[in-house]
Amino acid sequence: MNEIKYNERLNLGVEMLDKAHEKLFSIIRKLVALNEEAANKKYISNEGIKYLENYTERHFTEEEAYMKSINYVGFKKHKQLHDDLKELTLPALKKDLEESEYSEESVQRFLGICLGWLTGHIMVEDRIMSEQIKDDDYEYSQDTIIAMETVIKGIMKDIFNLELQTVSKNYLGEDFGKRVYCRLTYGANNSGEKMQVYCIYEEALVFHIVSEMLGVSVQKIDKMSTNAIKQFSPHLVHYIGIYLQDWKENKLEKVNMLTNLQFKNIVEDGKPKYGFLFNTGKGYFAFYIK
Repeated sequence: MNEIKYNERLNLGVEMLDKAHEKLFSIIRKLVALNEEAANKKYISNEGIKYLENYTERHFTEEEAYMKSINYVGFKKHKQLHDDLKELTLPALKKDLEESEYSEESVQRFLGICLGWLTGHIMVEDRIMSEQIKDDDYEYSQDTIIAMETVIKGIMKDIFNLELQTVSKNYLGEDFGKRVYCRLTYGANNSGEKMQVYCIYEEALVFHIVSEMLGVSVQKIDKMSTNAIKQFSPHLVHYIGIYLQDWKENKLEKVNMLTNLQFKNIVEDGKPKYGFLFNTGKGYFAFYIK
């Protein structure tokens, strides 16, 4: 594997946090590289995960102290994300690794989820914190379609420096090549309405996004890349939801990846509430809400 470099677009402008994030990222990059070495894989993975856990605990403590020092209004919710990773995600992944005796599939799953969580968390939640973004900081058009289109373009520009061109504001599930589907299911709001959001990535775009996360070229769809997309998509949708008042009452319940056939059946089941198709310049991206 070529030398993996930290992507400076992850920087927040807060030196203490940026250095810690770069260190966390380097730990995961090292684990990715070590995963390619067959010898002593179980021992190396186990020791690497212990180191990742210890450093994550230390960083979260420092980051939470920083949030308190700036009187961050979203401290409680942000800390809960940290706690969920420490108390739920990492223990579950470790159990999976141990029960599978550190199989290639479980190691890829671990790396993909950690990579997707870390990158999405830095790009979205930590950026919100560092910039003190509030729910009412964004002035958007009352026309939800225009607002949503503007927000999606702005976020993809901020996160991946992609200039999106709108292909359709009425995307109905049309084929645009080999795709990866991520469905996010949200519980009922105060009006009793549930919501399902679909982030649909052309494979070429998956390669670009995961390559940006790793800092090295990725050219195949595997467990690591799909898990990275599965972890990243909720962060993307959460960021979009900050600027759209209608979404604030819905709570995320489930995230799962779909096959072509599953998505085709969903499309045939009825017209979406909103459907967008964008050309990112690195592959097509569709955003579909039912």
